[in-house]
Order: sequence, then C-alpha cells, then structure tokens
Amino acid sequence: MLKYQFIELREKNRHAGSKARGDVALFAEEEGYKPLYIKCRKEKNDSKKERILRFVTPVFSWIKGFLSIKKNSLVIVQNPFYMRHLGREKCLKLLKTVKKCKIISVIHDVERLRGKLWTSKNLNEEFEFMKSNSDVFIVHNDSMKDAFIKMGFPEEKLVVLEIFDYFTDKKPRRRNLETAVDIVISGNLNPQKSPYVYRLKELKNKFSTNLYGPNYEGEKENDNIHYLGSFPPDEIPSVIEGKFGLVWDGENLNTCEGGTGEYLKYNNPHKTSLYLVAGLPVIIWEKSAMAKFIEREKVGFTVNSLEEIKSKINSMTREEYDEMTVNATAVSARLSSGYYLKKALASCEKKLTEK
Repeated sequence: MLKYQFIELREKNRHAGSKARGDVALFAEEEGYKPLYIKCRKEKNDSKKERILRFVTPVFSWIKGFLSIKKNSLVIVQNPFYMRHLGREKCLKLLKTVKKCKIISVIHDVERLRGKLWTSKNLNEEFEFMKSNSDVFIVHNDSMKDAFIKMGFPEEKLVVLEIFDYFTDKKPRRRNLETAVDIVISGNLNPQKSPYVYRLKELKNKFSTNLYGPNYEGEKENDNIHYLGSFPPDEIPSVIEGKFGLVWDGENLNTCEGGTGEYLKYNNPHKTSLYLVAGLPVIIWEKSAMAKFIEREKVGFTVNSLEEIKSKINSMTREEYDEMTVNATAVSARLSSGYYLKKALASCEKKLTEK
C-alpha cells in the first residue's frame, strides 16, 4: 500500500508553533509517507495580484497532490490547517470516493476544547469536515480520546499518541539538583498567552526562574526571574538551564483556569516534549492530561498550585532527582527518534488494513 502526506508550507516562527507539525512530517516520511506540499502565501502586500496568488496557489497544490496519489493509498493530513484552502475539501472527498484512499488525521489543536472564546466558524466547519472525512484519528491522550467520543467520534477510529515527539540531534545534558535556577519556562511569553508568568513575583514561596521565548514584555531581571531570550526550536533543548521545566497555563498561580488553563486537561503541550528531550524533568498541573504520563514514566512531579513547587524541590533528595533525570534521558531518546508517532501510525495502519 502506497503512503502519502499533505504538508502545509508557511513561514517559520521563532517558537515551537510549527515544530510539532514539522516533526510529524519528518517522522512520517521515515515511515514511508511521501510528502506532498501545499504552498500557502501570506504576504502583507494586499495588491490585487497578491490576493489572486493567495487564492490560486494552494488550489494548484491540491490538484497536483490529488493527481500524484495512487488508488487505495494511505494519506496523512494534519489538522487543523493554518489557512483555508479552496479545493482542499473537494480533493480529500475525491481521494476517498474516487481513489478509495484512507485518510489518517493527526490532531494538533482542538479549538472547541479551549472554550467559547477560542472558537470560530471556520475552525468549527473544518472540525466537522474532518470528523466525517477521515478514517482514523491520532489524538493526544486518553482525555482527548474521551472528549472525542463524547463529540460523536467512534472509539474504534481513535488512536492515542501519548506525547508529541521532538526531533533534535543534540544529546540531553546531565542535569543536577545543585543547579542554581529552579525552574525553566519556555514558550510564547505574550501576556495574553502566558499571563501567569507576569504574576510569579506575587508568590509567597518564590522559586528562581529562567524564561525563554518570544514576545516577553516584562523586565529581563526582576526578583528571581531571568529572561534569557528567544531561540529556534531546534536549538532551545541545548540552551535551557534549570532543575525542572514547568508546564502551566492561565492567569492563576493556584490552579490552571480559563480557556488556555482548562485546555491542559485535554492537550499535550509541546513544551513538555521540549523539556524531556533536553533531559529536564517536568513539573505539571496535577489535573492536566499529561500528568499521568509524567507520573507513570517518573520524569517529574505534579502540583495543584505553584506555591507547592519550592518546598517540593527543597525536600527532594539527590537520588530522587537523579532517577528522574535518568528516566527523562530514556524518554528523550524515544522523542528524538519519533517513537510515539511511529507507534501510533502502526496502530492506524493495522486498523485500516484489517477492514
């Protein structure tokens, strides 16, 4: 059976927004999924010529892709797409009806699980199209799988990823409990995206923090907080310094709430993969979907409030921390080789070939 994947091409970012998609494409290609590129234009120039090019460029890519794919093939799409493309829905429908292909949908973000403030008509329409035109879905974790079942997806069409892989050719560095800085926070540091970061100085039980990422609007040195800049996703694993990586979201220091905070109950934050591929143990909200993975693999610990962090670190023995770093290094090897996606794809292929 021949295998293909559609890959949406757009500009690169200096944060991990497109890293997960790029790594899915990379590891899928290693499993034999030939890349078919959908070219998108997103120029600021709003001339008539540019508007026409933005309109027709992806159309030709989808037509070329459709013509390239042989009958009865497996086809990967990554959802949601960044932009609406004329011809995408028609192409995917024809692949199923005319060429009898099977569609594997790799799920990234699910906007309706973020709450009403994060939904849009276009994304809801795409979600419904995906629901009715894909044969199997790779979802983040068991919590997201349960949410999909409640939204009407057949359980037999759902495959759990566990955690997003993270390609790097850098070996994880050895971490130790005597490191000066307690916590690493990496990601988009925009006040709207990571509001809790700007309230860390309000903690009664303060911990030292190194911040990495774009759009930071606070002081570079303030109290126990140190902003160290933004780095490309391929470089950041070898740059970050600290004892633990923190996975938290929302505005509250005592729990994760709001659209982004509640979303942690369903998604696999890509920064979890970043920390682990760097050999860094993780601290994560105890109600998050990824908490089970962190506890099962013994690569960190969970908290209900950020106020708990400092005392937990202070009471930890060197042996306990060393065990976490050894386990994180083992997970790092799996992440950098695409182990979790490849395992999920094998499950998808088994489901689709058994029918």
